Amino acid sequence: MDYEKIYQQLIEKAKYRVLLDNYYEKHHIVPKSFGGSDELNNIVKLTAREHFIAHRLLAKIYPNSGMVHALWMMSNIKKYDKLITSHMYENIRIKHSIFISKSLIGIKRSEETIDKFKKYQNNRTQKHKDKLNNYLKNKTVDHKRNIGLAHKGILLNEDHKQNISKGVTGEKNGMFGKTHDEEAKQKIIESNKQQIECPWCCKVGGIAIMKRWHFDYCKENPNGLERPKMKRKSPTEETKEKIRQGNLGKKSLWKGKTISTDAQKEGIKKMVETRKKNGSYKMSDEQKEKLSQAHLGKKGTPCSKERKKQLSKEKSKKIKCPHCGKEGQCMVMKRWHFDKCKQKEIKNE
Repeated sequence: MDYEKIYQQLIEKAKYRVLLDNYYEKHHIVPKSFGGSDELNNIVKLTAREHFIAHRLLAKIYPNSGMVHALWMMSNIKKYDKLITSHMYENIRIKHSIFISKSLIGIKRSEETIDKFKKYQNNRTQKHKDKLNNYLKNKTVDHKRNIGLAHKGILLNEDHKQNISKGVTGEKNGMFGKTHDEEAKQKIIESNKQQIECPWCCKVGGIAIMKRWHFDYCKENPNGLERPKMKRKSPTEETKEKIRQGNLGKKSLWKGKTISTDAQKEGIKKMVETRKKNGSYKMSDEQKEKLSQAHLGKKGTPCSKERKKQLSKEKSKKIKCPHCGKEGQCMVMKRWHFDKCKQKEIKNE
């Protein structure tokens, strides 16, 4: 299609007519970026629709010029919204981005402008982080569960994984070449010391472990999510080589040494003799004293009232061994009867 011919016909038509509407827009026949002047013979009166069409034709005639930028600026004005279709907008946007990228190639900016860009970007990222933090804090439990279910089963490609790792490793990492302050270290230590209780199984533990295996992932939770599977990967040849290089020059304590069967038998005999002396595998007073000294000042994990009631009920339950017919408490019977019962061994013989 001859766009230049259509443009000339539009201009010739507008030159020799009288506009009945009061509203009109002035248009430079030869654009100022191409050396056009502000004289009357270079200006023509057009309607809003004709003005937009004229600039669209100029962008078609001269695709690698500022006419694309002028058309893009006009397409963002409200009065031209009704004249632009979705396909037209997409085409204009792509051409405008190509024109801008080509025009910026080879331009060197001063250090002042670079610093301004950095300050603007830092302020922008900080505002974005604050918005994200507020958004994450205000999320409900159901919202979090829905997000987890939406991402469930989605596997990342190897290329995607490598791109993520590249964006975090080396100098791109936020903590590259940095160390935590003493205040930050103390905060991390205090946060790790904090213990929380699962509302479903009443277990108590550290925040990171409990959030991973309990609460939404707890086995006692009827509407719980599926627990994350532990993926154990065998070390690659590179990691093996790194370990080997790291161990070079170090003396191994067990190099050239093996435990003989005689030494094993002697160790077992000593254990049996000491247990016989103490009386049917009972600990001596010295061993008890050592254990008590080792546990002095150490506090066990606190147990809730509901968990204590549950444990007392489990201990008070009585079960019967199917082999010998004896009855007793659950913990004792499971230790000495059922699969370990003496009557079972006699029957098998």
